[in-house]
Amino acid sequence: MENEQREDLLEQIKGNVEMLKNTSTKDINILDVEYQLDQNFNLKEVVLTLTLGGPNIYLDCMSYTLNGYWGNERVEYPIFKKEGKARSAIDSLLYTYEEQFKANIS
Repeated sequence: MENEQREDLLEQIKGNVEMLKNTSTKDINILDVEYQLDQNFNLKEVVLTLTLGGPNIYLDCMSYTLNGYWGNERVEYPIFKKEGKARSAIDSLLYTYEEQFKANIS
């Protein structure tokens, strides 16, 4: 059963890669934004929550990684340069949320 859950989680993550490729960034439903800072308050990562409640899927924008959690399963799915459209969408999202972060701390 766990293997089946892991496969389902991986399919959900792959579906999110396709969504990033084929959806305008303005139409992506971001449920939450987490800004991770270092001890000097420099921005280290922007984590966007894409789904909750089984599975939970998060996009780590600066590291181009989708992380999925479902029950005891965890899948880390890097988005490589060959996924050009998905990477471009992530760059756009990252720019938007970096600018929002800068505006809120100034």
